Amino acid sequence: MTKRRPIWKILAIIVGVLVVVAGSAALWIRSAADRKFLAMQDKLQALAAEARVPDGAPRPGSEPGNAWDDYALAFTEASKLKQPDKLIGILAKTTNADHAFGEAALAAHGSAVDHLLRGTRRSRCLPATSAAVRNLWHWETAVRLAILRARNLMKEGKTAEAIEIHLALCQLGKDFSDSGESYPSGYVIPALNRAFEELRGDLSAPSIPPAAIEAIESRLELLDAAFPRNEKMRSQRLRWLGEHYSNVVQYSGLYGSMTCWRFGFSTRLMAGRAFECWDHWYRRSAETDRLPWLEARALTAGIRTEIDRTHFLNEASDFGPGFLDDGSWHRSAQAHLRLLRTAVRYRRTGEVLDLDDPFGTKLLHQVNGGRLKVWSVGIDGVDQQGKGNWDSRVIEDVVLEISR
Repeated sequence: MTKRRPIWKILAIIVGVLVVVAGSAALWIRSAADRKFLAMQDKLQALAAEARVPDGAPRPGSEPGNAWDDYALAFTEASKLKQPDKLIGILAKTTNADHAFGEAALAAHGSAVDHLLRGTRRSRCLPATSAAVRNLWHWETAVRLAILRARNLMKEGKTAEAIEIHLALCQLGKDFSDSGESYPSGYVIPALNRAFEELRGDLSAPSIPPAAIEAIESRLELLDAAFPRNEKMRSQRLRWLGEHYSNVVQYSGLYGSMTCWRFGFSTRLMAGRAFECWDHWYRRSAETDRLPWLEARALTAGIRTEIDRTHFLNEASDFGPGFLDDGSWHRSAQAHLRLLRTAVRYRRTGEVLDLDDPFGTKLLHQVNGGRLKVWSVGIDGVDQQGKGNWDSRVIEDVVLEISR
């Protein structure tokens, strides 16, 4: 008769096997986590080094010094303004705007505008120090103060001085892409768009000194030649993501580990794997920036669909497919720049420039009775025969009209 093993021995064998399997799994998870997390750290170091390479593009300024030293002073001064949101209503010309507040703000903190101007006159824009960007999130206040001063100068008939401020804001937007830090890259397009909107108003003024028109033309041409590359901004956005995941690992605690059950409760594995995916998607999206718009948009839509189907990223972050920029904001800003370049050349000489359309082939135009209408086909990539306006975002053209 076969002797049966005691139950305790069978249970001991099962427990032993489970311990071995669990231990092996834990070792594998730890090894994979270390490998992917270290790969992320290496990539972040490479992105940081890349961002700190000085931009060799020509600058309009010639004064010695680094622009970011002056920008730091501007943002620090702007940070002292209490209730800065009141400036929004003043610039938007709302019925309840507190214009007395605006005048008081300029009187007390107008030096922020002086610092901005001085920064754009510098011959160098070297990567900023951490101290220089400490108050960077107050950049909008500094820009609003600058626009308010420029509008006051326009009312006083000091057109050239007002235009100088608007051109300085163009340079500030460009310099945001050369800060060496990850998050200022998100300010590039908003800052440029604010400057372009004010310049559009300048060109509609009935009388502009010829020297001011020439200054606008030369500065915009310089900016177009050195326009911030979307690929560079994508790299810095990816860097921001990596920094975010590093913070998740550092501060997640027990709850954070529990939410990473798909990754063996390892936040390091989760972070490394999530960053690996985003790195892949961002590298593919960077390739689209060099393609014609409609082709680029179709490829980006495919990448976004892939992101949406990668469900495990829900544990990693709340960043959805829309976090991958399709490039339209960058192309829109460049289209606005080229519309302005065309308009200022027409106003100065009557000539119509032949410039590329970021959304199509070439900018289109009509001249009727000494009035120029020039347009980009816009996001849909379809020529609507100039139907639309400056802010068109969906199916209409992006249009600028100007008289000589």
